Amino acid sequence: MPHHPARAARARRPENTDRERVRFDATASISAAHPPTNESGSLGAPLVHLDSEPRPEMVRVAHSAGSASPAEGVPAEPIFHFVTAAELAATEPATVPWLVPPWVASGCLTEIDGKVKAAGKTTFVGAMVRALLQGQDFLGNPTTPTRVVWLTEQSPASFRQVLRRAGLEGRRDLLLLFWYETRGTSWDKVAAAAVARSLAFGAGLLVVDTLPQFAGLSGDAENSAGEALRAIQPLQAGAGARLAVVLVRHERKGGGNVEDSARGSSALTGAVDIVLSLRRPEGAQRPTIRVIHGLSRFDETPAELLVELDGDTYIPLGSAHDVAAQEARTALLAECPTDEGEAISLKNLLERLTKLKRTTAQEALTHLQDNGLVRRVGQGGKRDPFRYYRPVDSLCRNSLSGETTPAESTDPPEFIVPEPPRVPAEPAIAQGPDGYWRPGGSRDA
Repeated sequence: MPHHPARAARARRPENTDRERVRFDATASISAAHPPTNESGSLGAPLVHLDSEPRPEMVRVAHSAGSASPAEGVPAEPIFHFVTAAELAATEPATVPWLVPPWVASGCLTEIDGKVKAAGKTTFVGAMVRALLQGQDFLGNPTTPTRVVWLTEQSPASFRQVLRRAGLEGRRDLLLLFWYETRGTSWDKVAAAAVARSLAFGAGLLVVDTLPQFAGLSGDAENSAGEALRAIQPLQAGAGARLAVVLVRHERKGGGNVEDSARGSSALTGAVDIVLSLRRPEGAQRPTIRVIHGLSRFDETPAELLVELDGDTYIPLGSAHDVAAQEARTALLAECPTDEGEAISLKNLLERLTKLKRTTAQEALTHLQDNGLVRRVGQGGKRDPFRYYRPVDSLCRNSLSGETTPAESTDPPEFIVPEPPRVPAEPAIAQGPDGYWRPGGSRDA
């Protein structure tokens, strides 16, 4: 008989055969704990066929896995609650449970990043928190009123100014925890305490500003995917309790696209549901304007929105192109003379408005002409170029607002950007007798 090395090896190691069979404990336990009941074998058939008679080792594993009580010498295994897609659809609302549409939702994590002390991250969060506490609109959309717990890395002295600017002084529905209070305590314990306190306080939103500071992500740890995931896990547990979580991070020096703009490991960004990058826009915009770049699991969150801080309130302006066009039209109207004899060419306009691009200026002048706000003279040739002036002998209509400017006025009409479409807020938590929405209640309230 020819020699078979493999067969000889198996013969010399019979104990390995049993060990290999025991390695199928997960599927074998299903077969042993749930014997076949379907004669066709489609559902009830065993998943793993090892022997005609199960070995004692397999039976012990099956009973251990199929029972909540562990077998002797075997540690207890966790029992997980699996649900079908139909069960999930029956228990979760069809629409997103927005607290601050389309930026913050119950049971979800939102990351906000921006340059250190330049983007205005804390100012932005403060305005959003005020809108939540007062049940006011935020960036043109209604909010669902709820209490808030805010973890801040700032000192009490500096954060007092944040409260003053945001109009949050004296609020008893805003609970604060300062970083210096948590020194010497592990982030897992701090996060667990923050989630528990939020639920006990009836808060629907937990803010962590900034996450790396509280989680101790510094040096190499900030760039470690493992450390980043460790830091986000307790907040994911909070989201599992239907809290909305906002975590703030600083932007890296080089910036970059929204998905990799935050400092440190991108594993944090991958673990959240909505990413917002708050930046100063390029160009000639006013210093109070910011651009929000969004990346989200939800269709409602825009990829880009320009906003302006007016006092303590953020006003939506539209996309970067919309704002650039609006500011170009305003600037051109201010430079155009009101006398036809003093009409000015595009070349001379661009010499005065050095930050305005030629193509943007051309588009803006065409828009102004089409709406009767400026008139053009000249043949368009080298000797007789097109020249522009702003007439005052007729009514000029503001094409954006639909209002008219009196003919005797020489001031350029003020452009009013229409409000963006409102995203309906879906109540995600139960409303208490004090009017606040709290987690843990019916999502269909």
